[in-house]
Amino acid sequence: PQFGDVWVTSAERRESSRKRALSQLRRPQSYCAFAAVAIQQAYRAWKSRIMEVATGQRGIGSSAMAAHVRRAEQSVKPSTSGPGLSSHSGHMPPKSMAALEQSMSFFTGEVNKVNGMIGHLEAEMQQQKADITEVKELIGGLLKKQQDIGRS
Repeated sequence: PQFGDVWVTSAERRESSRKRALSQLRRPQSYCAFAAVAIQQAYRAWKSRIMEVATGQRGIGSSAMAAHVRRAEQSVKPSTSGPGLSSHSGHMPPKSMAALEQSMSFFTGEVNKVNGMIGHLEAEMQQQKADITEVKELIGGLLKKQQDIGRS
């Protein structure tokens, strides 16, 4: 066909991309690493949505919005001046407090989701352990029968 070379190249590229994506899905991770990745992805998605909404409503450029988000993140970080105290004078502005509460609510939900996934994985692992124990017992019984047959 006229476009055979293009089709072959496209198919090879697609297969390479598929294999790369598949290899990323099968990397073993600890619960902590899995939780960290899930939280990081959720945070980045949330930050991306916030930036889209802010740039769409206010019409400011992405670099200005990125600077605004950096300032907001810095104002939300815990202070080093003591428990419950901020390093600047006065109270936190109501808009910043609302944004902080919204962020905390979002992250609490994400942590609860991850905890639920971990609980499900732990239950699944316990079931698999029970299944493996049963298989070991069956294999042990078969080996014993085989040894008994070999002795006679």
